[in-house]
Order: sequence, then C-alpha cells, then structure tokens
Amino acid sequence: MVNICVGASAGGHLNQLILLIDNATNWPCKPDLCVTTHQQVVGKLSNKYGNTVVLGDCNRNTILGIINVLYKSFLIAKKYKPKVIISTGSLPIAIFCLWGKIMGARIIWIDSIANIDSLSMSGKLVYRFADLFLVQWEELVSIFPKAKYSGKLI
Repeated sequence: MVNICVGASAGGHLNQLILLIDNATNWPCKPDLCVTTHQQVVGKLSNKYGNTVVLGDCNRNTILGIINVLYKSFLIAKKYKPKVIISTGSLPIAIFCLWGKIMGARIIWIDSIANIDSLSMSGKLVYRFADLFLVQWEELVSIFPKAKYSGKLI
C-alpha cells in the first residue's frame, strides 16, 4: 500500500508538480509513488522521489490510447492502492485518479495556472469526485464553487 502518490503527464504538468513538491513548505512527506505518462522521465523521477511507473499517454482523440490508459491505470491503482493521489493533471492522470477514487484514495487536484477562465478538460472530469480541488485563479471559484482558491502555487 502506498500512502502518497503524485502524478502528472510528462512536460508542463510534471514540471509544475516537481516545483510544487520541491518548494512547498508544508509538503507532508516524500511521495511513495510517482505516476507519469512517458518512460523518458522515469530516471529523473526515480532518482529524486523513488518508485515511478508509466501508464502511457492519451488524449480525447486517441480512443485506443484511452483504452490502454484505462487498463494500465486500473492495474497500477489495484497494485499500489494509494491512500492519497496528488496531481497537476492531464487526461491519463485523471483516469488514474478515477480508478484511485473507486479504490478508496483521496484525490487532490491542482488545476493548471494556465487555465484562467475555466478548468482544464481533465480538471472538469476530476472536479466531480476530487476531495480537494485547487485552482490558481480566484475568479474560478465563482464558476466552480467546490474549488478552493490556493493562490499561485507554481
């Protein structure tokens, strides 16, 4: 069983997550598991945080990619049974968060600072079941009342 799992797709989402982990003064502890979308970042994450797994990548236009990520996400969530999943996003990680939630994990989602007028597409999915949904623009709370304004985290 994993206490804290962090997840983000390779690229901007992952860079935001790393900045958050490395610079947050109240970060609870080192993550037990990192979940990402591409093999190329595994070495960097493993060296820095430990156990890292790849679930693959997809987007709304890649049906086979979505099916693959659904399957791999299920297997990873079942194997590691995280208690808490913290993510900065992307569709593959949103799918992983859904499986995690079904299996009892608490979900903390930090929507991208790039989203000023609305949530990200994956954020809109996770918003429905996240235990804590953070936005970095105060205006979004009036549109999405379940969201909490966190200020600019990244």
